[in-house]
This record gives sequence, C-alpha cells and structure tokens, in this order.
Amino acid sequence: MSGTDWTKAKVSRKHSSTNFQAIGADGLIWQTGLSTKLKTIKFSSSNAEHIIDSKGRGKMHFFKLILLITAISFLSYFLTTTIVDVALMGRLNFCFSAKAKTKEFLITKANRIDFQDGFKCSGFSSAFVMRHWNISADGNSAYGKMPNKMRGGYVYPKGIFNFLSKNGFKVKYCRGNLNSLKNAVATGNPVIAMIKIRPDKHWLHYVPVVGYDGQNIFVAESLAELSNCNEPHYNRRIPAKEFKKLWNTAMPKMPLYANTFFTVER
Repeated sequence: MSGTDWTKAKVSRKHSSTNFQAIGADGLIWQTGLSTKLKTIKFSSSNAEHIIDSKGRGKMHFFKLILLITAISFLSYFLTTTIVDVALMGRLNFCFSAKAKTKEFLITKANRIDFQDGFKCSGFSSAFVMRHWNISADGNSAYGKMPNKMRGGYVYPKGIFNFLSKNGFKVKYCRGNLNSLKNAVATGNPVIAMIKIRPDKHWLHYVPVVGYDGQNIFVAESLAELSNCNEPHYNRRIPAKEFKKLWNTAMPKMPLYANTFFTVER
C-alpha cells in the first residue's frame, strides 16, 4: 500500500464477515477480510494535528502552573521574611540621593575613639555618637544597656534605634546608596553604618562614619585589628569600592537589609 495517504483515508466498514475496504487519497480501494461487525470511521490529518496541539497545550498549562506555584512560594517567603525582619531589626526608611552635595567632607569636632572587646560594636558606635552631642558615654556602659540582644551578644539594629531614642535622640534607620550616606555625614553629624567585617563573611559590624573624599570613606573604628591609620578624627580609611562590598549585608533571611545606616540628631 505504498503511496496511500492514510491520514486522508476514508475507511468504510459494513455488516460483513469478510470485507474491509479503505479508499485511499490516490483513489485506490484496498480490501481485506474481517469477521467482525464493521463501522464507518473517518480519519484525517486535522485529527492528528488536533491531538498533537492538545498535548502541546497541556504541557504549556503544566509549565504555567509550575511558574505560578514558584512565584507564589517566592512571594510568600519574601513577605514572611520581611515581616519577621521588620519585627526584629526595625522599620527601614528608603533614603536615596542622585548625587553627593559635596565632593569631600570630614567631621572635625573633637571626639575619642575607643576599642571594643567582644561583640560590643553597637555600644561603642552609639557612645561615639553620644559624645559628639556632648553627652558623656563609654562603649561598655552603653552596650550593657543595649536592648534587643541575640544570644551570642550581637545587637539587632532595632536595639541601637531603641537605645538612642530612649536617650533623647531623633533616630532614623535608613536604606540608601553611597550618595545618601555622604549627604547624611555632610550635615556634620556622624552616622552609624552596618557593614560586614570581611567581604566574604556575613559577620556584621556597626561603625560610625565621619567623613569621605573622592576615593575613601572615613570611619571611627572600634576594632583595633581593623584600624589602618591614625588621623585626628578617624582611624580607618576604606576605599569606596571596598566599602560598597562591605556595606552589602543582604542575605536570604534579610533581603532588604543592605546599605543601611542610622542618622542621629538631637
């Protein structure tokens, strides 16, 4: 039966115990014997295309369903994580600036830089800011009164916010960019930034930022091993590119909490 287009064949079955006829697209009649009750069957290429198309649509619907489930799961995780982060770490204010108002700035008001031990950077950075506002404070005492501590002694950002607020300061917890950080420092008041101790580790650390120029960020560092200079108003100089890496503290469990800092006013 070579040459017969069976996708366009018209198959005719009758009440017969012997005859089976197929009329091909080429007009030839093909016959064989059967011993069963026959029915008329029509089969065309459009039927085959319909079956194939139905299977294709089924696969497409399946992939769409998988994508929808994935999107819902991601959104649910993101919302749940954000709610928990806000409860533990505090509410963020989004503060972005298109450009820095000044190319360089340095806070030159007299202040001392103390070195910490343990996980007391929250207390030492807060005490530095308090001394800037002419309030006598030391890091150990401030850390002892710091709320919102973890089991290991590290303090959530919410702890710094609550501590300074209770001491009469107007505190704003921000997420921004390098220009907004520079503009906050350029008001003449140190800001407290949350950074990583090392770019490849998620060990978080609070530092008072006191100035900047075209290439560097100037910090009053409370970890002696990270101090790399001995200037009158700062003891750590961080290249801006490196600072950006350290400042990117986002993690799966805290996706929004990167590039954050506290502004503190009296």
